[in-house]
Amino acid sequence: MNEAVVRRTQESLGRVIRKPPLTDRLLSKPPFRYLHDVITEVGRAPACGVDSALPGSVGPVWGCARRRE
Repeated sequence: MNEAVVRRTQESLGRVIRKPPLTDRLLSKPPFRYLHDVITEVGRAPACGVDSALPGSVGPVWGCARRRE
C-alpha cells in the first residue's frame, strides 16, 4: 500500500480514535476484525464529523452526533 495513504489515514483517524492502534502494518493489510474495531470506534466518537465529510449527507452518520457517556 502507498505510504502516503497510510500516513494520511493515521493523521485523519488519529484525531478521532485512540484504539485500535493505527500502525503501518495493520493499515497496509487490515484483518476483518481490525476494520470492525476501527469502524466501531469511529461510530462511538462524539461529534466525529463523518456526516460533514460526506457531500450531500444529511444528519449524523453511524451515530456520530450522540455523546459517549
